[in-house]
Amino acid sequence: MTSSVDFMARLVAVYPFLAALPAPLAQRLRTEALARRLPAHERVFGERDACQFFPLVLAGRIRVAKSDPRGRRLKLYEVGPGDSCILTSSCLLSQRAYPAEGVTETEVELVLLPAPLFAVLVEQ
Repeated sequence: MTSSVDFMARLVAVYPFLAALPAPLAQRLRTEALARRLPAHERVFGERDACQFFPLVLAGRIRVAKSDPRGRRLKLYEVGPGDSCILTSSCLLSQRAYPAEGVTETEVELVLLPAPLFAVLVEQ
C-alpha cells in the first residue's frame, strides 16, 4: 500500500461501510491503522494474548482455531477479505484475552485497527 489514497481505496473496496466515515475518523484510520503483509502459517494472535488490534483482511485467509484438552486444533472459522473476526470483536469489546488462535492459511494482506480506534468506530 503506497499512499493513503490507495490505502483507503483498497479498504473501501473490501469494506464498503468505511466509505461513510466522517472525515475526522477517516483521517484517524489513515494515520493510526497498520498495513501488514504476513506469510502463510504465521501466527496473527494466540490463545491468552491480549487483544490489541482488529484485523481487516484485504487478501488471503486467517484460520481461527482452538486447542482441545488433548492438544488437537479445532477449526472454528476462517476470516477472509470483507469478513469480520467475531472472536476479535468480542475480545475487544469485553477487554478479555483471546480464547483461540489465529494463523494465516495463505499469505495475508491486512490492516490492523488499534483497539482505541476500533472502539471509536463501533461507537460511530
